[in-house]
Amino acid sequence: MPHVFGDLLEQVPGGSYNPADRFREKARAISLAWLNQSQECKVRDGFCWIQPVDLDISGLPCTDNSRSGLKKYEEGPTGPIFAVYAKRHIANKTPLLIIENTRELRLDVITLLLGDHFFLWQLWVDAEDGGHNGVSRKRTFVICSHQDRTSCMCDPFELYAAIAARVKKHIATKPSDYVTATDDEILREASHVALVRGSVQAPRVGPDVSSEQA
Repeated sequence: MPHVFGDLLEQVPGGSYNPADRFREKARAISLAWLNQSQECKVRDGFCWIQPVDLDISGLPCTDNSRSGLKKYEEGPTGPIFAVYAKRHIANKTPLLIIENTRELRLDVITLLLGDHFFLWQLWVDAEDGGHNGVSRKRTFVICSHQDRTSCMCDPFELYAAIAARVKKHIATKPSDYVTATDDEILREASHVALVRGSVQAPRVGPDVSSEQA
């Protein structure tokens, strides 16, 4: 069974930083704080050791970065989460990290937290790169390679571009590929939209009804 831990901020003692401080002060305070080696596990109903990993892929909170938010970025309430995340992986010397976020993520913040220990590459990714032309989901991925524990065998930008080109050559979805509603659900949705717009939704006549009327 996998381990499922809760709030990442619980990996440092409460009161390790002042919430009223600016981000740099919070990050420095967190870097000097004690790092808890165990945390409550939601699967085992007890405290479990936080085991080191070779690869960490994390979608860190994007609410303070996204256009729909207040754009507080690292100064927002989720900023300390990035600092605790960095502290954990610096302490463990995790070989490879991949951070996913909205494109508004500031690389200088990741550089501040991890740049002394990791090489960083920032990729700009869209769903169509994986063949999903029918949806739009622009994201950024920051690859963090530990300076002492890894070596780069291939340029990440060139590798990603080559893979994306190969995929797009053979796969390209369209919006209708994602429609899973039944005919009845589609009809009810159309009727609701017609009601909202104040237009008339003509009832659909199936083949059996047509033949009977004929």
